[in-house]
Amino acid sequence: MTFLEKLKLSCKQNPQSVIFSEANDERIIQAARFIQDQGFAKPILIGGAFEVRDTASKINISTKGLKIINPNNEMEARPYKNHLIQQAAGKSLNRVEIDTIIREPITQSLMRLIGGNADIAFAGNRGNIAQVISNGLKWSGIHGNYKRVSSFYLMVSQDNKNIYAFSDCSINVAPNSNQLAEIALKTAETFFKTTGRQPRVAFLSFSTKGSAKHKKVDLVRDAVSLFNENNVGYVCDGELQFDAAVDQVIAKQKAPNGYLNGIANVFIFPSLDSANIAQKIASQIGGYTSIGPMVQGLNNSLHCLTRSCTVEEVINSVLLASAMKKN
Repeated sequence: MTFLEKLKLSCKQNPQSVIFSEANDERIIQAARFIQDQGFAKPILIGGAFEVRDTASKINISTKGLKIINPNNEMEARPYKNHLIQQAAGKSLNRVEIDTIIREPITQSLMRLIGGNADIAFAGNRGNIAQVISNGLKWSGIHGNYKRVSSFYLMVSQDNKNIYAFSDCSINVAPNSNQLAEIALKTAETFFKTTGRQPRVAFLSFSTKGSAKHKKVDLVRDAVSLFNENNVGYVCDGELQFDAAVDQVIAKQKAPNGYLNGIANVFIFPSLDSANIAQKIASQIGGYTSIGPMVQGLNNSLHCLTRSCTVEEVINSVLLASAMKKN
């Protein structure tokens, strides 16, 4: 059984309620229809019922049985105003502002999560990731076990043998050594919980074991030391160039005394630039199935969809988000 097949089986055993905050989108409607028909999750579509059904009819998708919620409907919004008022304590918002904010799809989605009326929410397919994370930080806040929010992708090879985590591809632009160490530890933990595979963490750089001298190399090297101070037993190494992290022959040449021996599966990139570019190269040219970006560190399960997401990517993200929620 492949990794995705295992996720599907797990989801069917305990389907989560999943909100799509920007539902008037052909891709979201197709994904929601498939997810519900397969029993993977219970989708909730946030959007005007007429608009969503009109979009669905244009692609010959039935919305029968799909839950569609208009965020501007007073009856729908009213139960969540109290949650918003509580979350807005100290933010000096008046009633008019509260009435306006609660009608924003992402905000109302978060209030439904906070109120226990849904398990997971997705947004970003019609906006951008920065807006999603900003709302998450503003209304949900950072979980007590985290110091910051980060993201990762799971990358699955075409033969389903290799599963890699790439982090941070979407949120932290230029993490310092402390931040990089935490991102690595949390990504390794999530990788283990969702895949069942032992993390082998590579801190990536343009240098391998001192082959180059630069302050950016020092930052990565410091992150490795900090990671090891807080490590719970995961194998890690760095700083490493990518080839030394994935190729056993090259690892023997460049890092003969290393700990990963060219068999890494969790890749921690030194910047958002490098991580984002690598993820897109792996999916667009390398043929890897890309699942994400998955968000870790918020109090509630709010995740991102990209503007270019496909129906398959939406479905796979729901499967992985459900696994994260259960673990």
